[in-house]
Amino acid sequence: MQENKGHRNPFLLAPALILPILVPFGAMSFIPALPGKGMVANIVALVSVLLLFGCAIAASFYLRGAGWMAVCFGGAKKGSFLLSLSAAGMMMVQSAGIRSFLTENFYDYRIYSLYGVAFESKTDSIGSFVLTFVVLAVVPVLMEEVLFRGFLLHEYRYGGAFLSILVSSLLYAVMGMSLADIPVYFLNGVLLSAVVFLTGNLFFSVLSHLLYALFALSLEKYLFFIATETRLLIFLVLVALGLASAIGFCGSAEKILRARGENEERMPVRLKKGKFFVILRDILAAPMLWADAVCFAVICVLHIFLDA
Repeated sequence: MQENKGHRNPFLLAPALILPILVPFGAMSFIPALPGKGMVANIVALVSVLLLFGCAIAASFYLRGAGWMAVCFGGAKKGSFLLSLSAAGMMMVQSAGIRSFLTENFYDYRIYSLYGVAFESKTDSIGSFVLTFVVLAVVPVLMEEVLFRGFLLHEYRYGGAFLSILVSSLLYAVMGMSLADIPVYFLNGVLLSAVVFLTGNLFFSVLSHLLYALFALSLEKYLFFIATETRLLIFLVLVALGLASAIGFCGSAEKILRARGENEERMPVRLKKGKFFVILRDILAAPMLWADAVCFAVICVLHIFLDA
């Protein structure tokens, strides 16, 4: 008992920064479609993302300092670009596969959604699509990568690679505000975290995420117009792209890890032997982690009843 006296849980802050983002977006998700079209909807989306994520990131700087950002911008390693492109391909495949074949009845391809909030944003011209892409993809992607793959991944570093990637990806998954989208968000979070873990640079996870976002806002939606008639062809294309991306990802990861070993680079924090369950207990003991889970569950249950 004396050994645990004065023990401080290092995992309290990360989930606490997610709840102030989760609650407002959760409340906004019950609005059928944000009022206004085009510019008004884009302004609402832009202000919401900048304000909520900006406050969380500012709080992380204030409470933890800027040291964690330096860890996220290491030098580019050989194979990092191919790793990033391959991760983007794997994200496209798993997202299109899950939404086209597993959760098709729960995905509305006719609207643009951001954290469960529907936006009536027209994309009937190149200019309007670029504006929508910037507001619903570029800005959110930058904010998400800094917060989730930057601060959160670093904050959970004492849990080792497995726990830091797992917990940060689970917290990222609840931002989808949908039970059907949990697999998509979670797997994306795992892939993006792996990119940062391997490359040591947020730039490559941002690149992967932006390429995926471009696909999700454009080509992925067109799959639902042709999926019923050419489902087999789509399936074969997804399998081919998935295999090519997986081979590229594994090959690039092997090169990066081999180069690290040859250069005797310091690896990220490793979990000490026998400390796995101690660290896991500390992570699960964070009250705000359960508050995030309860908030997400309440939002999902309310949507199920209201949409019935």
